[in-house]
Amino acid sequence: MSPTLADEIRSRLGDLSPAERKVARVLLAGYPAAVFETVATIAERASVSAPTVLRCASRLGYKGFPDLQAALRAELDVRTASPITLYETGGSSQREASGDADGADPHRLGERLALVRQAVSQTFKELAPHEFEDAVDLLSDPRRRVHVAGGPVHAPARPVSGAAPDAVPRPGGLPAGRGRGTGLLPRAVGPP
Repeated sequence: MSPTLADEIRSRLGDLSPAERKVARVLLAGYPAAVFETVATIAERASVSAPTVLRCASRLGYKGFPDLQAALRAELDVRTASPITLYETGGSSQREASGDADGADPHRLGERLALVRQAVSQTFKELAPHEFEDAVDLLSDPRRRVHVAGGPVHAPARPVSGAAPDAVPRPGGLPAGRGRGTGLLPRAVGPP
């Protein structure tokens, strides 16, 4: 995974003047939201002038502050892209260049699998263990309804959830032998 804007700012702290470092610290302390603040707001928080904020953006290698904000916007777009989006956009230019517009080349399967694995891996790296445990607790609570819906994305999950009915939480708790953090795949469940 490529370095984030925060990584770039941290790596260049030594290149900045003391006043510009104050700006960088304000940006890092409130990252990523602070980067979308106005120049005046950032200057006030860093106790520097507005031109210092602009110089900081330039010293970090950007044409100006809007360019720095655009870089973060692009980073966030990549970071929040779904595996489906990564799959669809990951090889489209390569297919067009090779003349394989329908993507039928079997060698692309490995590339697609790598993109999906990377997306899932990144999701688990960014997921706090307590958040995962809380989600499992909520999904396995027999007093709650679980509704799974969606567009074409849910169709591939149908055979998986239908083939594993024992993975559906039952009244009175989890199926025999299932405990917390086992990675249940729930499907649409009615009242207990």
